[in-house]
Amino acid sequence: MKDGRTIDPETRLAAILDAAKPGLPFFLTRSGLLLTAATMAGLLWGNPWVALPVVGYILFDLALRRRATALREKEVGCPQVWQMIALHAGAALCYDILALTVALSGTVDAVFAGLMLLSAHALYGIAIAFPSRDLALVDFVTTLFFSHLVLMQGSGLMSATSPLVLHIALLVLNVAYGHALWQAHRNSVRMRQTTRRLARAERAEVVGQLTSGIAHDFNNLLTVMRGNLDLLAHVPPAERPILLRQIEDAAARGADLVRSLSQTCRDGERDTARAAIGPALRKVREMSDRVLPSNIRLEIDLRCNGTLAVATRPAQLEMVLLNLVVNARDAMDHGGEIRIEADHAGGEVRLTVSDDGAGMAPQVLARATEAYETTKPPGMGTGLGLAMVSSVVDEAGGRLRIESEQGAGTRVSMAFPAHRALAGVDRAA
Repeated sequence: MKDGRTIDPETRLAAILDAAKPGLPFFLTRSGLLLTAATMAGLLWGNPWVALPVVGYILFDLALRRRATALREKEVGCPQVWQMIALHAGAALCYDILALTVALSGTVDAVFAGLMLLSAHALYGIAIAFPSRDLALVDFVTTLFFSHLVLMQGSGLMSATSPLVLHIALLVLNVAYGHALWQAHRNSVRMRQTTRRLARAERAEVVGQLTSGIAHDFNNLLTVMRGNLDLLAHVPPAERPILLRQIEDAAARGADLVRSLSQTCRDGERDTARAAIGPALRKVREMSDRVLPSNIRLEIDLRCNGTLAVATRPAQLEMVLLNLVVNARDAMDHGGEIRIEADHAGGEVRLTVSDDGAGMAPQVLARATEAYETTKPPGMGTGLGLAMVSSVVDEAGGRLRIESEQGAGTRVSMAFPAHRALAGVDRAA
């Protein structure tokens, strides 16, 4: 969301993909229950057409999920937004036609069953479709329309005054349903915005710790450049190209430092949402050289293809890893080793950061990912580090596990769905 009103196609598509997250076990369970219920309803009320809308619903929903899975594996385009909305609309219509078909069986309990099916659709929309304003609107409109059709079908079974009162009551219920959907969507948007602000705050803290090291590096580079410039006037012309090359190399290293810092600081909402493992680990090593003291060494063990990627921005993955390195450093008063391991198994990329520092007590470990929870002295930490790590891992569809024991160090494991790095991404390990 750009200004609170306009949503660009990429953001809309990301919200739709977020709403299409429930996996295959959930899909199979729901489909099996619907087929069983439709079969029983057909036998009970003698309506063999009840199962037909269920088949349509399953086919549309399966197509939506297969499209979502395919889009997560490659760079996507804007036209995909309307295709995804159309597939969801088809599934919603088939489901609501099922409710109407049940109601057409012509008994009071059939009408009641149809309204229950529509209520289940409303609850499903609140629980699942709310990340996407488009999908939520489709669910709300179809449920509103078909709930009144179902009630009209049952009107002949009621007294003369009942239908109008029930239509008004149903309209009020649907307004409440629409409000719940909208509120859930707004809360989802606010949560994403809060996560981005949290990531920016954590990046600012880490950048502050990098500043002194970068300033030292710049001072060294400027010393080389000034020294060589002073020598240019006093050396024979044949030796000047060597001095000029040294000045050029120092300027290039300075440009690399500025580029590294700017990439770390920027929000990166429009960055490619794929972070290749190899380049991220290389960047973390470069930045760690400036924050780790001489008595702490960093070991990186890349056991998988470095071009494999995870579904987050490169700057975010680098900040997650660097934050864990800084946390490990702060827990190692007497020095030691920090180890980053990357491997690939079962369709997942696993990143592990471990240290042999002080570790955490059980009560501290239980609240480690809560915002503003910190054991560091005042002025030494914000308590946002692990909360930011947890948010980024969740957004990327991953799992976070923290193991720690006092006196025995800490091990932070992150498992992400494996992706291919997009074209144009730096693939150097």
